[in-house]
Amino acid sequence: ERGERGATVRVRLAFETDPPQLSGNDPFYHKRVVDHIQETYLHMRFDPMLNYPLQLVNPRPPVFDWSIALGGVILSPLFGGDTAASTWFVMEFAPAFWGALAVVPVFFLTKDMFGERAAFISAFLIAITPSNIERSPLGFSDHDSFVVFFVIVTFLFLARSYGSIRGTRWVEDWSRPADISRGFMRFVENNRIAMLYAILSGFALAAIAMAWEGFGYVVVIIMVCYLFQLVFNRFRNEDSMGIFLATVTALFTAMFVSLPYYSSYSINTWMNPFVIVMAIVVAGVFLVPTRDYPWIMVLPMLLAVTLSAYYLLNHFAPDVAEN
Repeated sequence: ERGERGATVRVRLAFETDPPQLSGNDPFYHKRVVDHIQETYLHMRFDPMLNYPLQLVNPRPPVFDWSIALGGVILSPLFGGDTAASTWFVMEFAPAFWGALAVVPVFFLTKDMFGERAAFISAFLIAITPSNIERSPLGFSDHDSFVVFFVIVTFLFLARSYGSIRGTRWVEDWSRPADISRGFMRFVENNRIAMLYAILSGFALAAIAMAWEGFGYVVVIIMVCYLFQLVFNRFRNEDSMGIFLATVTALFTAMFVSLPYYSSYSINTWMNPFVIVMAIVVAGVFLVPTRDYPWIMVLPMLLAVTLSAYYLLNHFAPDVAEN
């Protein structure tokens, strides 16, 4: 009963003012961008009210704000054609919608890995996790719950891509270009489902990149999981070419989809994750073809290459090395 009264109070506080209430400064700025989109049909590139009387680039990538702007237009017939009212409705409920929807990919990700019973438990836990509730209440119209949803979707599709890989030792001899070409073609032909999941994972990561400039943190998490799997496979002398191709496909899909936006707004923000992606490629190019060499020789060499690369970055590009 208390919970119902609390929910009623929150809804009434949100909508019984004119205009409706938002919680926090970030939601107000998102609403400013949404209004600009609906008035001009363009994304706000420069904001004259930032660093007034000078201006600054709008720091908000477009996807979250455009989803609200378009959602308000689509739902306007339900509000008698009043786009302003429907947009406020979408704006207020967006964080709660994405926060609640996160239980779906959590369920399927856990089910794929641990079974249905664990999936129900994990879905329940994410629904009541304080951090999830705290970032997705009615009126806190920031991109946090949107990003969390797509982070989980990214890992769901990436895990399914790994799990769908079939076969091993696609390249018999890495010293022969003809074997390498045939091996790659054979892998793609036999693992179309795995590559499709990798591409879907990349599009989910692109949605994050187009809504949050901090998407590089997700790339770092993928890198850590990827390197752990490659090193683990190296100890067991297993072929990691499938893991390498699936991961690189997902990451390059995300980077290329997000490049047009960041090339116009903030290319430096895009470059830092791209350097991490290239490090992932270098690690794969080093570890995958050396499959048949003793790990005690390969891993120290990889460590030496990594330290050398960090030294060069620290010397010639210290900003990239720090990030």
